[in-house]
Amino acid sequence: MVIPLLFVALIALSVGAAAYSIEARADDRELRAVEEKREDENRAARDEEARQAAAAAEATKVREAAEAQQAQDLQDAADALTKAKAAADARDLDMAQAETGGWTVVESGTLYYRYAEDTEVDCGSWDCTGVFVYTFDGCDSVYVEAAVESNGVVIGMANDLIGALLPGQSGGLFLEDFSDRGDTFRVTDVSCR
Repeated sequence: MVIPLLFVALIALSVGAAAYSIEARADDRELRAVEEKREDENRAARDEEARQAAAAAEATKVREAAEAQQAQDLQDAADALTKAKAAADARDLDMAQAETGGWTVVESGTLYYRYAEDTEVDCGSWDCTGVFVYTFDGCDSVYVEAAVESNGVVIGMANDLIGALLPGQSGGLFLEDFSDRGDTFRVTDVSCR
């Protein structure tokens, strides 16, 4: 009877070991599944970090390109302004030369005036002066105002208005001192309107 009991015990041990082996394999499968899931999550997190890093690098590249373009645009604008200023300065210098009439700058590179020579104006009964205006850009109308002075003291004003001037055209305005007390006219305003 001992042998059958031993046999039963061996079978029980064998069944227990098999059950334990089945449970261990199931636990191993669960453990592997958990580890695989964790690896998948880690891989997904690394992929997301890489995607975000690539997006940030692209955004930086785009921003740097935009900043470089803006800097170039500003430099181009500054260069254009420098050239325009140099051209206006050269034009101002040329217009101020006596041989071109001795014009006074109103708007650099655009608008100038000069007093008329005595031979260019006939005053009649009142003291007067003539003022010529030249525009490179044209004007819808031109207004000139002058202070009338006597011994350096302003005693009145004179003004005149003429119609449109085309680009590169000049126009003459006539200023009179109706009080006949002044000895000079000093231009105070020249407006291209």
